[in-house]
Amino acid sequence: MRCSDCAHWSIARKTIYGDGSEIENGRCQQGRGDCEVLNQQTTWDFGCTSFQATDNWDHVVVTRKQGAPWQNWKMGPCPDCKGVGCHMVELRPACGHCLGVGQVRYYDDGYIADKTWDHPKEKEIKKRLRERGITDSASLNNPGEILAEFRKRDEGLFEGGTL
Repeated sequence: MRCSDCAHWSIARKTIYGDGSEIENGRCQQGRGDCEVLNQQTTWDFGCTSFQATDNWDHVVVTRKQGAPWQNWKMGPCPDCKGVGCHMVELRPACGHCLGVGQVRYYDDGYIADKTWDHPKEKEIKKRLRERGITDSASLNNPGEILAEFRKRDEGLFEGGTL
């Protein structure tokens, strides 16, 4: 009853996206893994009373998400002001990265948003929509419209440039 044979023990985590891309989110050092029951790393030969046998388990926890890595994000503390933000502009000027909010978007592909909060790919699509005369904020913030622009690009309807 070793951890290496247990269903609660994982050595890595990865995310698979709807566009087929994969990102590994972390891997334990050789011979160690994360025990979900004990909430700590253990060696492969450690055994405990919560052992649960499993067949064909590669010990990699997989998370699936829609879209591409650049379309998935979570909010987190601003790397410049460490999440402090600014509530009293007279005493401390607003952070140039988060504009004083204290939070920024952390995209799954590693990009940390600037004060516009948009990923560069999203900025490019919004620019193309504006060039086509679509300027209302509902369309510019509509994921369906943005994804339609990507489909057009992938089908070769757009000339030049890449996103």
